[in-house]
Amino acid sequence: MIRFQMAEPSALHLFHPPHPRWNAAVFLVRGGDWRTPNAMRALHPLAAACAEHGFPAAVADYPADAKDALEQLAALRQNYQSFQRTLRDIGMPNPRILLFGMGAGAHLGALLACAAPGECGESPALPDPWIPPAAAALLSCPVQFTPWQELFPRHWTLMQDAAGEKFTPGAALFERLSVKNHLDRATPPLFFAEGDEDHLGTAAVSRPLAEALRAAGRPVQWKNYPLAGPSFLSSPLDWKPARMLLADLFRFFEQHAGTEPAPPAAFPEPNGTYGIYLDSPVQTRRGLDLHLPPPGATVLPCALFLVHGGGWRAGDRAKLGALADAFARRGVLAATAGYRLNAHDAFEQLADLREAYHAFAAELGRQGRPPRIAVYGESAGAHLVSLLAATPPGGCGETCPPLPGWTPPAAMILQSVPAQFIPWPDIQPNIWISMEDIAGAPYARDAERYARLSLNRIPFPTPPPTFFAEARYEAVFPPQQIRDLAEQWRRRGVPVTLKRYDAEHGFFHALDRPPQREFLDDIVAFLTKVP
Repeated sequence: MIRFQMAEPSALHLFHPPHPRWNAAVFLVRGGDWRTPNAMRALHPLAAACAEHGFPAAVADYPADAKDALEQLAALRQNYQSFQRTLRDIGMPNPRILLFGMGAGAHLGALLACAAPGECGESPALPDPWIPPAAAALLSCPVQFTPWQELFPRHWTLMQDAAGEKFTPGAALFERLSVKNHLDRATPPLFFAEGDEDHLGTAAVSRPLAEALRAAGRPVQWKNYPLAGPSFLSSPLDWKPARMLLADLFRFFEQHAGTEPAPPAAFPEPNGTYGIYLDSPVQTRRGLDLHLPPPGATVLPCALFLVHGGGWRAGDRAKLGALADAFARRGVLAATAGYRLNAHDAFEQLADLREAYHAFAAELGRQGRPPRIAVYGESAGAHLVSLLAATPPGGCGETCPPLPGWTPPAAMILQSVPAQFIPWPDIQPNIWISMEDIAGAPYARDAERYARLSLNRIPFPTPPPTFFAEARYEAVFPPQQIRDLAEQWRRRGVPVTLKRYDAEHGFFHALDRPPQREFLDDIVAFLTKVP
């Protein structure tokens, strides 16, 4: 397993190397365009690879809702210095920082590396003296912020939005935002990487710039990668262009890491909010994020394992982060878990969640806590956690690795759960299409697998205490199916809570409205009574 720390501010995700090799670290600036939120996890596989290669690594964010790119650059500089302070705190007083960015992150990272604080027009205020990166690798970097012939029209629209104003010839702001106007003798070594199927057109300006700099004797590399589009390193690292770029990146980083050996850094135990990945190389969906109660808080004995919904093919555990933080503030140790959205079927997704749940239980044991865990899910997530609780590993027919010491959940909280996977008379066509897709085979050909995916058909020996949450305006799964199942379990002596909230399907994604806050209070009260 690979752990990473979500540092405060949350705009830094830190990956510590098991065996540091150099007195150097890698600062990774997330991609997307300037307005793409929540894009940090796309660089987690690269950050984990850097850590396994011996480099401490940080994935850095910048605010997607900032006024303009100058505000984003100022925030990125703050995060860069926060990373430097973190390295000093663990015993790396003067590390060389190697920067990587892609897309908009490459643009902002290049300005950070090549321009002095305030030179672009951003606020120059920083808490520490400025020490620029020792080298920068830039993928799909728009080194020019004025239009060029090959520039993709939509990308030009995004660039003007990032600038905060429409372009007019000679506009000083667009010149200040052009990386090529900040290159001088103090510029660090640069490595420009481009995909030869990049429709954004950045290669048309980065290549002649690199050639001109090389002709002037500057340490600049430029390389084109076949069959690759823009910012292609956000894809899995196991396809050929990504493997090629990864090898080139590590050669570039090693070349500029310096000769000073790694100091005996004391990497701290994860705390606050941190994540765990189940695989190496990292598969971003197969992991969990842990949210610990603040120091001094009274911690409830029962922890909470939260799984997102989204029709089995959408959603992200990061969207449950604010809820998990709210639970942590109430004394609940909470974990949000993901599963592969491109899985062949729900059985593969169930296997992902079993491994994540088992890792959570092991993490509780590592902290000296008993593995008393309640599972929560909404819609598709509720379906998957109900199967996890109802059967032992492999009990639904899924294939999963050995999970020694499996401890079933102590309680379930199921919001808008599909009680059955067998079609009902008035099922919506789009819902049935989603269910047949995730079942992995048409119902007419293999009805038995649909029975194995139906909570009300599974022989559940002893259901744990269960809280069914129903939405008044439920329009996806019939509430009567849950009421019938709840009544069956009550007759068996199972402690069942069933409550309707004045809300719609999937309403528990924030805490802005009274039903959402009411449900949070009810879950905490329910957890306090879990035996």
